[in-house]
Amino acid sequence: MDKLHSLLNENKSGSVLLNGLRDKYKVFTEDNIKVHIFGTGKLGRFAYEQCEKNGIKVDAFVDNDTSKIGTFINGIPVIYRTELGKDAKVIIASSSWWRMKSQLEELGISSFLYYEELAIIRQDFEHYNELFEDWCTKYDKNREKIFEIYDLLPDNISKEIFYLFWKFRLTLDVECTRYAKELSEEYGIQYFDKCVNKSEKEVFVDGGGFIGDSSLEFIKWI
Repeated sequence: MDKLHSLLNENKSGSVLLNGLRDKYKVFTEDNIKVHIFGTGKLGRFAYEQCEKNGIKVDAFVDNDTSKIGTFINGIPVIYRTELGKDAKVIIASSSWWRMKSQLEELGISSFLYYEELAIIRQDFEHYNELFEDWCTKYDKNREKIFEIYDLLPDNISKEIFYLFWKFRLTLDVECTRYAKELSEEYGIQYFDKCVNKSEKEVFVDGGGFIGDSSLEFIKWI
């Protein structure tokens, strides 16, 4: 069995995914918990609003920008990450969440999660990024199609990149996307590299069609 089938068989349904996340982040499903929000941008403020709405007390915001330390957001102080205790419960609310994750791990803090994971396990929280809306339902609906697409891919590099994409979607392990990008850049140029067979019957569908330049390149290549 290949890696993708093994990965998806470990996550047979959206409910399995959901229960796995709830077990992993059980402390964040409890009532009356106190949290810190790592990030003071739009997502951080959105996370704060959702916490307020759902009865979760925010002790402080955390930020890496030292110019913000000592300021207040909605009466909540902004502190530097080294002020966190090892037992702190942290909601990471930033597009740089993988970097913040490493910073928290270096401080010996283990109770943290990305905001969108919180919104998955606590359905009373709204998603900030629509990509994560109804994630478990979408997974159930499209799981078999994932296998179908994977089996259509003609070469091992494409299969590996597709596998890495889905591993990222299921685990939020950013190393998957970094490795996928490296593989893509190492293997060839975009679209018309050595995994595509040149023939008179070759068909190229330009799904974006921004200015048509890719279609022109295809015509030249073929």
